[in-house]
Amino acid sequence: MEKVELMTLASLSDFEKRAFVMGERKRASEEVKSFIERIDVAGISMLLKPATLDNADTICSTAEELSAELIVVGTCGRSAIARALMGSVTESVLRNSNRDILAIPSRQNDAVS
Repeated sequence: MEKVELMTLASLSDFEKRAFVMGERKRASEEVKSFIERIDVAGISMLLKPATLDNADTICSTAEELSAELIVVGTCGRSAIARALMGSVTESVLRNSNRDILAIPSRQNDAVS
């Protein structure tokens, strides 16, 4: 029988955690840049900001600073219980922003939506 080991962020050193987070930020940045290039819509600009503890607040305040007409956010398809326990950035943006918001479900939600 194959041994399976569960690795959590708690089991990583501070250096490994920082490296993981930096890698994820770089990957996410590249995905966003690739998406913006693929959709080729005139007038869309991209702004990448460093992560904070409250991503929803950062999204809302940045939209205010830029006088954004529209905020586009994705949903990750968590269950209602998971959203209740962990919260949802998208849900928080929807509740707290005074801007128009387009929430796009992830592909895994296509069958459910």
